[in-house]
Formats: sequence, structure tokens, C-alpha cells
Amino acid sequence: MFRAFATLLVACGLAVLTHWENQRLDPVPAFLNSGQKALRVIQALRSLNLHPAPGSMILPRGWPYRSDPFSSNGWNTVFIASLVYNDHSLRIYHEGTNQVTQQEIAKMDYIILVDEFHAELKPSPAAVGVGIPPAR
Repeated sequence: MFRAFATLLVACGLAVLTHWENQRLDPVPAFLNSGQKALRVIQALRSLNLHPAPGSMILPRGWPYRSDPFSSNGWNTVFIASLVYNDHSLRIYHEGTNQVTQQEIAKMDYIILVDEFHAELKPSPAAVGVGIPPAR
């Protein structure tokens, strides 16, 4: 009888503590905010009206002096770009996640400055070096 009562008491205590922690942390707004942020990044990338050539190399990077929209996980930006462009032949890198060298950056076909609300296509260093505007 004592064991059953003690087990019930511990279970109730854990349930109350779990409820308090869930209220304190409240993960639902964080998940909803993350989803809204992803939608805004998708809209920003679509606003470029970019149709990369198959096999192109793309480097989405954060704006200078602004943070990456998904600074805690740069792969989110890569995954969103993959979904937006829907081409498995594209090679999409993330500067903070992949170890991208200056030589690799110079070979990129597209460099996209992106934050939660804006995206801007920057000419690749290789295209600027030979005077050729980037493909759109």
C-alpha cells in the first residue's frame, strides 16, 4: 500500500513539475515563430525570381552587420533554399556551417544576401572579375 501511494505521489509531483516547466518555457510560440520566419525567408528568396542553372553553386549568406535569420542553425537557410529552387543538382553552401574558402566563394555562381525579410543577389567574384553580369 505504501509503495503504491509513494509511486502515485512521485508521479503527481513529476506531472506538476512538467506542467510548470512547459508553462515557463512555452515551446509553442517558439515553434510558430520559427515557422513564420521560414515563410518570410521563402518569400524573400522567391522575390528574387531567380532560376539558377542546373549544377550551379549557391552561397546564401547573412547581410553584413545583420544576423543570419537562422543563426542557431545555418542548415535551415540551406534547406529552405533547396526547397525554393527544387533542383537536386544545385550545390548550396552555407558560410557559417560549411568551411567555405575564399577560392570556393570566388567560384560561386550565385551569392545571395538573405535575412528574414530581404534577399539580394550579389554578383559572384568571378563574374565581377571578368566583367560578366551574373546569370538570372
